[in-house]
Amino acid sequence: MVDLANEIPLTLRAAAKLPQLRRNGRAPHIASLYRWVMSGCRGIRLDSAIVAGTRCTTSEAVDRWIAALTAAANGETTVPAPRSPLRRLRESAQANRNLERSNW
Repeated sequence: MVDLANEIPLTLRAAAKLPQLRRNGRAPHIASLYRWVMSGCRGIRLDSAIVAGTRCTTSEAVDRWIAALTAAANGETTVPAPRSPLRRLRESAQANRNLERSNW
């Protein structure tokens, strides 16, 4: 999530010029940034916000997005997968049994 209170918004055109997005010295096309915001890359979307009718992101959001892409490529998970209701129920029951055993 883009934190506009603590991060400076950049239009996607300005964000395309950020050094961390350059590949072989070339900036990505603006259409790539729109695609990364709307559809994502490898299932990970670039955070953005609409400021005064213009889609914006931040340098920090780009850094977080790059870190998430790198983690996914390395097989790491940055966000745990959501638990199913049945799994949550089983884990809660197990936690209750553990508390009863410890006389809590």
